Amino acid sequence: MRPILLVAVAAAGLAVGSPPSAEAQDAATAGEVGSPVVRPATDQLGIDDLIEDVTAPTDPGLAGAIDPLADPLADPSATDPAVPSAGAAATGTAPAAQPNRRPALRPTLGSVVRPVPPVEPLKPIAGGAPVAINTEEAARSAYEPLGLRVRTFTILSSATSTLGWSSNPGGAPDGEGAAFWGLKGDVTARSDLDGGGIDLALRGGVRDYLGGDAELEPSLEATADGRLDLTEVDRLTAGARYAFRKDTGFSIETPAGQGVDIHTLSATAGYARSAGLIGVTLKGALDRTIYDGDDRDDTALSGTLRLSLDSGAVLEPFAETSVFARRPDRTVDENGFRRSSVGAEAKLGTAVDTGLLTGEVAVGYGTEVLEDDRLDPLRGMILEASLAWAVTPLTTVTLAADTSFETSRLAGASGSITRSVSAGIAHALKPNLILDLGGALSFQDYGGVNRSVATVAVRAGAAWRLNPSVELTLTATHEVEDSNVSGEDTRETTVEAGVTVRR
Repeated sequence: MRPILLVAVAAAGLAVGSPPSAEAQDAATAGEVGSPVVRPATDQLGIDDLIEDVTAPTDPGLAGAIDPLADPLADPSATDPAVPSAGAAATGTAPAAQPNRRPALRPTLGSVVRPVPPVEPLKPIAGGAPVAINTEEAARSAYEPLGLRVRTFTILSSATSTLGWSSNPGGAPDGEGAAFWGLKGDVTARSDLDGGGIDLALRGGVRDYLGGDAELEPSLEATADGRLDLTEVDRLTAGARYAFRKDTGFSIETPAGQGVDIHTLSATAGYARSAGLIGVTLKGALDRTIYDGDDRDDTALSGTLRLSLDSGAVLEPFAETSVFARRPDRTVDENGFRRSSVGAEAKLGTAVDTGLLTGEVAVGYGTEVLEDDRLDPLRGMILEASLAWAVTPLTTVTLAADTSFETSRLAGASGSITRSVSAGIAHALKPNLILDLGGALSFQDYGGVNRSVATVAVRAGAAWRLNPSVELTLTATHEVEDSNVSGEDTRETTVEAGVTVRR
C-alpha cells in the first residue's frame, strides 16, 4: 500500500512542475497578437483608461486628427489653410428646445381695459435677439454684460446717451423739425429662490429738443413682480407698477398747445394651478390712471379666469374670460355725460412652445357699456398675440398684437377701440453686430362719433457691441398718421444715434 502512495505523490509533483505543452504556448501567443481577449467581469475599462485612449493616441497615423478637447470656438483656418474660415460660411444647428418648467403658469395676455403704452414700430431685441447654441451662443455670450451679484439678486444696469433729429417732434399737422438729445437708464434685478422669486425693474429717460416749441419729454417706470410656489402645482403671484409719461403729441383728446402728464398705478394678484390635464389661472387687477390737465382720471377693476388644456403637446389651448368696471373721478364730465362703465370679454387661444416658436395667440370679443344711455356701447373683436420664432441661430422673427378699450373726453363719444399689430426681424451679421427691421400698424375707432385714426410706422436699426460694456446704436423711424377728419394728418421721421454703457 505504501509503495502505491509514493508513486502517486511523485506523479502529482511531476504534473505541477512540468512546463506547458507546445500547443498551449502557441495558443497563448495567438491570443496576445490577434485573437480577441475576453476580459473577466471584474476587469472592466475604467474612466482613466477611456480618457487615455482618447486624448493620447499612440498610432502615428492619428497625429493629424482633430483634438476632441480643443476649443470649439477656434478658427480651423488658423492652422489649416485648406479649411475655410468661420466667416466664409454660416454654420450652426437648430436651437435646442427650452425646458417648459410649468406650462400652465405662463403669464396671461392683458385685459382690454388695462392701459397700454403707445404702439412702437419695433424695439431692438436686447442681448442679441437670435436664439443661438453651440459656437454661436458661446461667441455671442462674450459680449453680454456680466452683471452684479448681490446676495440672491443678479443686477443688470445700462445708461444710454442719444443725439438725433425729428422732422415733427410735436406731432402736429404742420410741425417743424428740431434736433434733440436724450438720456435713458435701466436697472433690473432678479432673484430666483427655492419655491419662488422676485423681479424688480426701474427705467426712465428724458428727451429735450434743441429748438422749436416741443416740450421736454420725461418718462419713468418701476415694476415689481413676485411669485411663491405653495406646492409642486400651486403658485401665487403678485405685482405692482408705476408709470409716468408726458403726452406732448398732437391729439384730439389733448387741449391745444398743452402737454398732459399721465400717471398709471397698477396692482395685480393671481393664483395658478397646473395639476392634471386642466390648468386654472385666476387673476385680479386694479389700475388707477391720473391725467394732469383734464378730467379723465379713473379707476378700473378687473378679474380674469383662464382654463388651459395641458396634454403635454406643443400647443396648449385655453379659454379665457374677464369682467371689469371703470369709475371716473367725476360722476359727470365737462360735457354732461356719465362715463362709469362695466364690460366683459371672452377669448379662445393657444400657447405654443416648440423651442423655436414660443408665445401665445388669442381671438375673442369684448364689450363695454356706459352708464349714460346717450353713449353707445363699445363692442368689437379682440386680437392678441405675442410670438417669437427663432428661424435660424442667427435670425429671429417677432410678432405682437393687442386690443384695448380706451376712454374719451369728446362730446358724444363713448370711447375708442384701438387695435395694433407689429412685426420685426433681427439678424446677427456677427456675434456683436445685430441688424433689425420692423413695422407697426394701428387703427383707433371711436364709438358714437364718426372719427378714426390709422397709424403706420416702419423702423430700421443696428447695434454694434464693442465689448460687454459698450454698445453703439443707430436707428431710423418713419411714422404716418391718417385721420378721417380733414386737417389732422401728421408725418414724422426720426434719426437717432446712441452710446450705451452696461454693467
